[in-house]
Amino acid sequence: MSSVCRVCLSDKVVPFLPLGEQPNTMCLLRQGQQGQLMDLTLSLCETCGFVFIKTPSKREEFYDYVQLPTSMFPAEHIGEEIDEIVGEHLSSPSDMILEIACNDGYFLNALRKAGYENLYGIEPARHCAKEAVASGLNVRNVYFSKEEAERFVREHGHPRLVISRHVLEHVQELDSFVEGLSILMDDQTTLFLEVPDFAPVEERADFSSIWEQHVNYFDVESLRTLFGRFGIEIRKWRTVPFTGGSLITTSKRGKRVLTDGGRDQKRLAARLALRDRFLESMHAARECLKALRAQGKKIAGFGSGARCSGYLNFADVYQYIDYIVDEDPRKHGLFMPKSNLGIFPPDRLVTHPVDYCIVLPFNSKINEAKVMRKYQDFVDRGGRFIETWAQAEDGTTAVIKVVG
Repeated sequence: MSSVCRVCLSDKVVPFLPLGEQPNTMCLLRQGQQGQLMDLTLSLCETCGFVFIKTPSKREEFYDYVQLPTSMFPAEHIGEEIDEIVGEHLSSPSDMILEIACNDGYFLNALRKAGYENLYGIEPARHCAKEAVASGLNVRNVYFSKEEAERFVREHGHPRLVISRHVLEHVQELDSFVEGLSILMDDQTTLFLEVPDFAPVEERADFSSIWEQHVNYFDVESLRTLFGRFGIEIRKWRTVPFTGGSLITTSKRGKRVLTDGGRDQKRLAARLALRDRFLESMHAARECLKALRAQGKKIAGFGSGARCSGYLNFADVYQYIDYIVDEDPRKHGLFMPKSNLGIFPPDRLVTHPVDYCIVLPFNSKINEAKVMRKYQDFVDRGGRFIETWAQAEDGTTAVIKVVG
């Protein structure tokens, strides 16, 4: 793996945040199974301030068996995105649309319901690609690259719209991927791209947003720098509160813009300070749960997704948790990676009472609030919820907060 920055190509890359031996957070365990651990260290470019995982695991270790159909957990803002695309970026039902990493075809099928039929998809995960094809979509089960873009243009021409939602953060070979995007685009093409936004992560020092499958941590400035090298110009961007904060950009072809190699000292200083703020956040979470445990309190955790696992493992707080509950029946009877905490249906809060239930980070604060409303009977029986990344009384964000 190259030791240069994936965004600006500087060789001034240093270790930023060592997180030690960590598991594949999407690989829940069966009884007696031992998960594989990998070294997880964030790196920092001292030139442009980009944060990334320099030496990630091989992509096949994730996507050859990790299958997460989008249709099972659709994001709340998908309807808004469809309305924006139809209203601003398409002019005819015959416009060609290509989605890169289309998963099970949920987004493309939403566009089909809106009246668009000239739809294509690319999806690396076998099971998801198979489901997309079964729904009637034209989807290739391959990884996207410069070569795949060239093949697509030869066979179909340039799409009117290229969609890439929550993909770029996973891509290890960014140059090949983004050059492929530029090959797909002509003067009429719009690139609609969504990635997790590192800006709110930095603002909150939200360590739970670090994920071993997310090898790149973008904000709008790092995207501009990367796209500029390939002649892609961001025309508009906005954020939505999904996965801790997501950045949605629309781009067109433009002039190639090369970086001057100069350091942004203010940006770099903020990133260096973030390392200590991450560690302080982990310490605060650990001390809160440690204190409750010292009082003899029993604590359950609600949620078993990647951010939930990251919160437990990075802050080393799983040692204070008795068990995990989750509404997804496919996960019941399995165990969390690294901690080996058992995952049970939510009714375990009744059959095996605890004093506190920490609602671990979800992809949306809306869903976390729904959990606390839905299981109000836990509070009525004397239990108390604990929030993560909650708003404190002084308006700041608290890493951990007991409700009530």
